[in-house]
Amino acid sequence: MSFLAVIFFLFILLAVAVPVSIIQRIWRNWRNFHNYGRSRSYSYGNPYSRHYSHSRPERKKKIFDKSEGEYVEFEEVASSSGTEHRTNVKYETEEQISDAEWTEIK
Repeated sequence: MSFLAVIFFLFILLAVAVPVSIIQRIWRNWRNFHNYGRSRSYSYGNPYSRHYSHSRPERKKKIFDKSEGEYVEFEEVASSSGTEHRTNVKYETEEQISDAEWTEIK
């Protein structure tokens, strides 16, 4: 009985999710189409648009002036090569254990 309940729940979930997804996609496309027409009229200066103006858009002011800021002086640091400090590290190798028997699966 629980298997049928899971199948029924998945069916109901699918029956709700698919139409919602389709409606979202239609709404998004309609909104993009509607906004595309507005952006074209702004960019080409449609004289019949109520938002039409002859003036250029104002540039945004910069946050920082050119006089503001700080010059950081960099200093070259001599680096030593790795030949001075040698460490003696020893590694021990261990034998592999090979007591497992392999059978081929056909």
